[in-house]
Amino acid sequence: MKVAAAIAQILKREGVEFLIGYPVNPVIEAAAAADIRTIIVRQERVGIHMADAVSRLSSGKKIGVFALQHGPGAENAFGGIAQAYGESVPLVVLAAGYPRRLNNYDPFFNAYLNYQHITKWVEQLNCADAVSDVMRRAFTQVRNGRPRPAVVEIPVDVFPEEAPEPLAYQPTFHARSGPDPQAVAIAAEGSADPFEIETTGAGLEVLARAPLPNGIPNRARMKIFSPKSSHTLVFFFKKSLVPYSRDRYSYGGLDLRAASVEPQEVAAWLAFLTSGFHPDKRPEKLRRAFPYEIPE
Repeated sequence: MKVAAAIAQILKREGVEFLIGYPVNPVIEAAAAADIRTIIVRQERVGIHMADAVSRLSSGKKIGVFALQHGPGAENAFGGIAQAYGESVPLVVLAAGYPRRLNNYDPFFNAYLNYQHITKWVEQLNCADAVSDVMRRAFTQVRNGRPRPAVVEIPVDVFPEEAPEPLAYQPTFHARSGPDPQAVAIAAEGSADPFEIETTGAGLEVLARAPLPNGIPNRARMKIFSPKSSHTLVFFFKKSLVPYSRDRYSYGGLDLRAASVEPQEVAAWLAFLTSGFHPDKRPEKLRRAFPYEIPE
């Protein structure tokens, strides 16, 4: 099995239904042979935006994949990938690269070197034996943590090489971690204000059902999650009302890494929540600058 065919089989195992591409990239033909629908575009940035839309409209449940040619193709895609990085959109970009004997020489464009600061993960596939490992790392990066693009650069002289058979590849998954919800559940049950607790992604989200005193719906939410053992974070935010938007407007957070939580503190969080984040109800230890990656 050639490397291009192995990559197509990996895409199929990852649930990729169609591949957006700009010729010439051998993965496009291999994907068509593997019964993955191929969509050809006339400009690389257009293709990146189409793959962006696949991921954005499904909230990352489907990963948009784009394949492009080496040299000018990789250069033209730069702006689209940078935009996806800035807006936290998960993409997998399969960029062809110059032959290994040339890819580190000026003026040949090297995606691995030039995409370092606009991708979450960029890696060069330099030998056929590593195809499963490299592709697994790329998909793991886009499915976990903060969603952002991952780029795999494949030199054109690697595509015709023979990949190991049988193909040892298991689809990646979205890992989740969650906190102990006992304190929040007890406080919510004992409060006069009705609350709703949702388990979505990593952690819990608590929201107040009752509207604000002026009758406006209360969009305030509180997310509790544990990125590590013995480290709990509380994040206060409101979701955007724009359809399909994943934006969240932060009202600060609490880092409970080295602190024990008293019931009155949890009650203060809930009071802040039910007030719609009124400034007079702010918890004492609330930090407006919350420098942590917030999971979905």
